[in-house]
Amino acid sequence: MLRRSQWYIRQSLKVGLIVASLGMGGMTFNLYANELDIAVSQDRADTKEINVLMIPKSYQEDTKSYSVQVTVPQISSEKYSMYAKTIEDRINKEMQDALELAKHRGKEYYKAYLATGGKESDYRPVDIKVDYDVKYNTDGIVSLGIYKTESIGSAYDTAYFYNFDLESQKEITLKDFYGEDYKRIIDEQIMNQIKERIAQEDAVYFEGFEGIKEDQVFYINEKGNPVIVFDKHEIAPEFMGMQSFEIVNPAKLLQLEPEAHYDVKRSILPNNPRVSYPKVEGYKGELLQDYINQSLYRVVEKYQKDTYSNLRLDYDVTRMDDSILSVLYRGSVDIEGLGTKMFVDSINIDLSKDKTVDEINVKNFILPTQEAQTAFNKILEEKLKEQGIEEVQVEGLSVYFKDNRAVFYYMIPDDSVQKVVEVVIPLVELEGIKANF
Repeated sequence: MLRRSQWYIRQSLKVGLIVASLGMGGMTFNLYANELDIAVSQDRADTKEINVLMIPKSYQEDTKSYSVQVTVPQISSEKYSMYAKTIEDRINKEMQDALELAKHRGKEYYKAYLATGGKESDYRPVDIKVDYDVKYNTDGIVSLGIYKTESIGSAYDTAYFYNFDLESQKEITLKDFYGEDYKRIIDEQIMNQIKERIAQEDAVYFEGFEGIKEDQVFYINEKGNPVIVFDKHEIAPEFMGMQSFEIVNPAKLLQLEPEAHYDVKRSILPNNPRVSYPKVEGYKGELLQDYINQSLYRVVEKYQKDTYSNLRLDYDVTRMDDSILSVLYRGSVDIEGLGTKMFVDSINIDLSKDKTVDEINVKNFILPTQEAQTAFNKILEEKLKEQGIEEVQVEGLSVYFKDNRAVFYYMIPDDSVQKVVEVVIPLVELEGIKANF
């Protein structure tokens, strides 16, 4: 098992040699004294965070030919400010384009009404409404539904759905959930649900369902599952309305809602209430559970040495399911002769096998072949360039897991404050070069 007790790893490496230093953890960096207080958070059963705020923004416009009432989301996020603004700008532009078309139809309908002898005093403006709801908003994953209704004698409804991963700065696709085989998986479930609805609800559908499209509309529900949406008259008669199908698959790649058959409880060090650490309960097999807890506690042990004092430690469970338990630790400790040091550490436990609970680090996560290491270096280098980092000195590369993403982190050494850099890579982008956990 790889030792993770070094305070400083002296050897500096360029990005092209990152794989040679894989698995080195226990990073330290200096901070000013007023930044050293670490609040010990309360026990949280739910480790999910809402990092994005959706604030309703409304306006109204009335003319002779149409009446417009609009409520759209104003998207705000301190953590993901740049990409949140990008999403908001895109939504505003697309809604504005749709409204201009709707208003144009209202004007044309008004002209036609007058041209055919209608009285202006009797005319009722076309009613155009836009509203939205938030389908999912957790840990930087956002799913929105925006709905436009035009009432011209009868109502015409249009739904727009948006699914974004703000941390990875990308739009989520169905392939992110189910990989290259996503169409077969989804088509089979839709066909089964159609058969059930016909048998149980006397529902009516067109024959010859051809499956989902490449750009299929969907949203993410509160369970973290994709819901496929079909417009009126797309796969069923218009009186059936819009049709939606929740797609459930426990092996999905983008696992937003953890499925864990165990608990993680917060423990406090008896002689130091500023030290919190996780403890697993209810795991299958008492011996395996003991091994897991020994691994989780090792971060506490690492910083309890004769030359260390005033330890403060807290943690976040970043992934918790039946495949991986991943914990990110943050803390500080006073070191004799060196002053106060902050550190970041992580423990990842492989729970995918029945008889072992081995730890996962970068060294055993990336396959030990030259091809895999070269491919990983290339991906890492591209992600760093996206952050504006062209050339980096690395003192150690570690990893933790968050939903469907691997978060690689290391520090850039500096004379005063040393910066921790995170590189977020969706697991689907590592297929073929990572081990199967």
